[in-house]
Amino acid sequence: LILNSAETKPFTSSAVFILGEIANHRESAARENAAQPLVKLFLHHGKLVPLIHALADWEMSCTVDPNTLFRGNSLLTKMVDELMKIAGMPYLHDTLKSFVDQVISD
Repeated sequence: LILNSAETKPFTSSAVFILGEIANHRESAARENAAQPLVKLFLHHGKLVPLIHALADWEMSCTVDPNTLFRGNSLLTKMVDELMKIAGMPYLHDTLKSFVDQVISD
């Protein structure tokens, strides 16, 4: 059910959207707690990009002022943050580790 969220029409009736709405009415930590497992689950099943696309489409359709687009603490922004951590951390370790080790040893 949850893995089919990106294909659910209308998207607002999908399991991820409903979970996001519940999390949005709680503190920011609730959105982070929802985003982490969702990103890992959808990434594992190769369905993360369509889900992020669906969330972004919905968020853009609800935005009145384009200057505030993606600046909130929505489930979408938390999921993108989590994806950047997952993808970016190994990259940072690979590219900066030798430099940081050298600075520490000097």
